[in-house]
Amino acid sequence: MNRRLLALSCAMLSVVLYGCATPRLPERFAIADEGWTGFARLETGDVVYLTISVKGSAPDGSNSPNNPYPYWSDAERIPLRRARGPLTTDEANLLMGFLVAGTQPPVSSDVGATLEAARPGLWDAFVSSLILTRASDGQPAQLQVRMDDEAGPDGQLLHAGFCSRFRAMPDAQKLSAYFFVAECDPNNAPLSDRDVRYIRALDTPLGAVVEGKGTLTSPQNLPDIVAVSVATVERHGATMHARYGQEARWSLADWQSAGICKDDGQDSLHIVGVILRTEKLRWLRVMPPDAAARYDIQPTPSGRRTPAIDKTAPIETISQASLKYLTPGDVAMIRWGRRPGIRPPNTTVPLSRASRDACTP
Repeated sequence: MNRRLLALSCAMLSVVLYGCATPRLPERFAIADEGWTGFARLETGDVVYLTISVKGSAPDGSNSPNNPYPYWSDAERIPLRRARGPLTTDEANLLMGFLVAGTQPPVSSDVGATLEAARPGLWDAFVSSLILTRASDGQPAQLQVRMDDEAGPDGQLLHAGFCSRFRAMPDAQKLSAYFFVAECDPNNAPLSDRDVRYIRALDTPLGAVVEGKGTLTSPQNLPDIVAVSVATVERHGATMHARYGQEARWSLADWQSAGICKDDGQDSLHIVGVILRTEKLRWLRVMPPDAAARYDIQPTPSGRRTPAIDKTAPIETISQASLKYLTPGDVAMIRWGRRPGIRPPNTTVPLSRASRDACTP
């Protein structure tokens, strides 16, 4: 009996000690500490931990006892991906925090419709050009966007900046009339080496602009407001195991297009097979787009999801469209391959080491 009590006491003590101990960050967690300077380029699959703070003060000459611009701070965890469709609220606000940093006058809400259609392309160009930079010791890390191209000592292109990616967008000519691409206008002065743009906080929500309910202004137009974005980055931190993160709510179609799940050659892979948690003994082959499948998961008016069965389609198959309505929490296993629609045993491709933990539920 005494031995059992002793063992129980030791177990409880170990739990208490572990709970009180300072948690050790994983080694892949990149922290911009006092000894780090320079810049690091970010990639899809990295997670940005962003602190946006606005230090307000009453305007000069104001007789009001109340501060119209009180201190405000918020923390966000944003996994980076390529966008297949609509952005999350955090992604959309981060993108607009970059775009609005380049404007001086307020921008009318009539930019909303054009911006809404172009947001996925702008987001992809934005993510591909993100860098974490620190100019000197004692200064916080800053999340910035590199506008110009990064060239090597021999002049060869190492990495395309935002402007190069922007000009390659289908709507670039139409979008170039708006405020946020002034640096990318070829008629303006050429970009300087290491030309970057900061990301700032917003004083008007993005939704108000897109929905045509107001105007968008930049905090830099108000000299009494200081907007700072401080960041740390977790390399390859996006994962299907995140129970409460944004990526837990991405659909499998979102994961397939996110650019996170790659092979050793850094080529993006497709989902070619899944095992549903409700049917843990059956592999379902993912068919090509528009091809008939035995199971086709669709939403119903009541908000539920039901599998429609096509008896003429091959057995043990699921439609490509079903991936839009499945999340990582719905599947027990996933097979990744070069392209969907071929039998999984012949097309399964091993994930890269960086993608292995991220892309397996």
